[in-house]
Amino acid sequence: MTGNRRAVVVAAFVVVGLVTAAAVGLLRLRTGDSGPAATVVAARGDAEPAPDVTFAMADGSDAALADYRGRPVVLNFWASWCPPCVAEMGDALGPVHREHGDAVTFLGMNLQDEPEAAQRILDQTGVTYDLAVDPTGEIFAAFEGVGMPTTVFIDSDGRIVDKHTGVITREQLEERVAALRGA
Repeated sequence: MTGNRRAVVVAAFVVVGLVTAAAVGLLRLRTGDSGPAATVVAARGDAEPAPDVTFAMADGSDAALADYRGRPVVLNFWASWCPPCVAEMGDALGPVHREHGDAVTFLGMNLQDEPEAAQRILDQTGVTYDLAVDPTGEIFAAFEGVGMPTTVFIDSDGRIVDKHTGVITREQLEERVAALRGA
């Protein structure tokens, strides 16, 4: 193989590798597969205040995160186009809400979705916790979301004490809710 031909073959492999890596990254972002789940935990004294955001509830009323002060909040960003989001709603969020909803507020934040598609998922999963909408992604950005689904744990003083990107299992959610209740 001549030097020029070898260089072309090597360059082709590099380009194919880069294109494949980019495609996998985009696919993960679109499907909500962020690879290994990422969790950020803040020590109670190091916890940052949650962004001061206002939003529309699914029923059309307006609300603010500050309205939930005094109770811990599990804030879950989800979308109908994110199969892992839908799975965790039925497998983890719904059951844990039914078990701990008397002490912890669960707030589902629908991200950049068509209202009809979101409603179909709500009907399918039967979730009963508070639901809000983030049609532009502005609230997701305020929470520095990087992948879907993302679940943010906010203590009763309005500080972010934990953030989980990727699917959260029922067991993981139970552990975090127990910690949140003890915070």
